[in-house]
Amino acid sequence: MNPTERQQSLAAARRAANFLKIYIQTEIVDERLRAEIGCLLDEFERLDAGEQKRNAAGREFGQLGAEYGARGGWPKGKKRKVKK
Repeated sequence: MNPTERQQSLAAARRAANFLKIYIQTEIVDERLRAEIGCLLDEFERLDAGEQKRNAAGREFGQLGAEYGARGGWPKGKKRKVKK
């Protein structure tokens, strides 16, 4: 998934979360269903807040900001010779 697709996916998820918020406020649903949807919305808001925090810091998907390489990791060094 490239960054453009990821942003589109997040925008669609935000719209769906807003729809669910309106749905549980306006429609008559039982308390069990309302609690389950509320739990899902809380978890999505937590994950979305972390994603927005990463975007505000200038880090996008696939760019970890690591010192070595675009995706992070350790530097590739020389292979050590094995003494016989």
